Amino acid sequence: VKALLADDRADPAAEESAALRFASRNGNFEVVALLLERSSPAAMDNWAVKWAAQNAHTDTAELMLGKKDAVCSTSDRIETVRL
Repeated sequence: VKALLADDRADPAAEESAALRFASRNGNFEVVALLLERSSPAAMDNWAVKWAAQNAHTDTAELMLGKKDAVCSTSDRIETVRL
């Protein structure tokens, strides 16, 4: 995911943030944190948040609601992403 996001041709907001919706549905917290930098959980009437909550991925839903910090590991350090 990091490699794709590094390419300016990649658009994670494409198809109303489909990548974010599917990552949130599966509870992939770290991927959601990365995608939030360039896509919106509000797309398609907040379906990314709804899917995370419906599938008991509370931490992922809270991240998208801005209630939680995301810790994303990079190649040599850890960064905190504040939303």
